[in-house]
Amino acid sequence: MTDPPDHLGWDLARAAAAWQRRFVAAMMAQGWPVFAEARAAILPHIGRSGTPQAALAQALGMSKQAVQKHLDALERDGLIRRTAMDDGRQRRVAFTEAGAAMIRDADRVKAALDADIVRGLGAERSNALRATLKAAAESLEGRQLG
Repeated sequence: MTDPPDHLGWDLARAAAAWQRRFVAAMMAQGWPVFAEARAAILPHIGRSGTPQAALAQALGMSKQAVQKHLDALERDGLIRRTAMDDGRQRRVAFTEAGAAMIRDADRVKAALDADIVRGLGAERSNALRATLKAAAESLEGRQLG
């Protein structure tokens, strides 16, 4: 087995994967197994006041059919509801009460993970990391390589 690549992208991916593993384990312990499934990728893209269904496919880079399949399952689980928008042609996806409770639990878990990072790095390094990650994302978004 060879050593992993030595570049910033690998370090970012490892950190993100470690955070994601801890988050999913905590959410499962809270009784939300949906976070271990592929359809969980949709959840962060649903705004607290709802999101047009068509916007989800675009935001995720998934086909409308794939998004529809995941939304059908989330709706069957009672986590989201879809309602007609003003023009009647589009549908708005919003969290149900159960879904809102799930999101509140997710917010608490994320806050706990943030606190763990601050304890591990210290407040100053943690704040610098957050600022650096935001700046890195902004510098890469919409740019061509080279």
